[in-house]
Amino acid sequence: MVRLVFDPRGVGPEVQINAVGPQSRSDQIGGFLGERAQESASGNDRNRRA
Repeated sequence: MVRLVFDPRGVGPEVQINAVGPQSRSDQIGGFLGERAQESASGNDRNRRA
């Protein structure tokens, strides 16, 4: 079962898969943080160019 959990710290939705262990879950959270960092970085680049 896959469940979408909204993280109160504001890092966006965290996908929690009950069948996997904590290490995999940490990797998923890190992946989400990395994606968001890339999005905000590209957003900043657009703002600088404008």
